[in-house]
Amino acid sequence: MTTHKVTISSCAEPVILELFCGSAGVTAACKRLGWHSCVAVDKIVLKNTLAHVIQLDLTNPSHQSLVHSWIRKPEVVGVFTCWSPMG
Repeated sequence: MTTHKVTISSCAEPVILELFCGSAGVTAACKRLGWHSCVAVDKIVLKNTLAHVIQLDLTNPSHQSLVHSWIRKPEVVGVFTCWSPMG
């Protein structure tokens, strides 16, 4: 898996995180409604995603730390999670 150095920097717009996003439907819907600061994250990036997905393995401690650092940022106003049988 290729890891990317991803940061959520201070911005004027609130941020939504979508964890275990699958096809990134929540992120795509938010963007259609004009909320552009959305971040979709999943271990496996599907071919048919509806929005850009950042590939992170949340069983990896360094990836967990990265996501925890995002969640603690005041700009992050919502976190959507979904666990599916896909694994």
